Amino acid sequence: PTPTPTPPPYVPGGRITFQSDRSGNLEIMMMGLDGANPVNVTNSPSSDQDPSWCGDETIAFASDRNGGLEIYLLSTEGTALAMLTDGSGPNFSPACSPSGGQIAYVSSGGGDDEIYVMNPDGSSQQRLTTHGATDNFPAWSPDGSKILFVSDRDGNREIYVMNADGSDQNNLTNNASMDAVPA
Repeated sequence: PTPTPTPPPYVPGGRITFQSDRSGNLEIMMMGLDGANPVNVTNSPSSDQDPSWCGDETIAFASDRNGGLEIYLLSTEGTALAMLTDGSGPNFSPACSPSGGQIAYVSSGGGDDEIYVMNPDGSSQQRLTTHGATDNFPAWSPDGSKILFVSDRDGNREIYVMNADGSDQNNLTNNASMDAVPA
């Protein structure tokens, strides 16, 4: 049998996580900043996607390993897997806050994509957007006080910002072209 490579050690700012289909299906991979030592950390026959660092040693991601698309948390060693969402999805696009204290994500369990937040153990799930439009691609501000997201509530995809509690939602772009995937 082929030995499983060991993930590169943690060096602050020294690893990249990404999704790849190099094994035949989407997997969460990790490698050094120089591209060295790519390692499959999920190694599952399921589709694993949308990785987001949650602190130094854990990665949030979406997977269909339980039948539907749900949010999971995994240690960087590929152990301690926990399903955080409850099957009411599909749930996807997790984005961990800079402090690691909350995870923003998208759920379309109510019929359209809406932004939610939860604690890193899956508790306190709270819906932040409620416009009956497609709201997705959450991204935290560097200080964790705001969440950027994309919405088509005004007719086409635009960048919005809201407080981390969902209040004060404002359109930042307003033009005839599509704007998406804020960071």
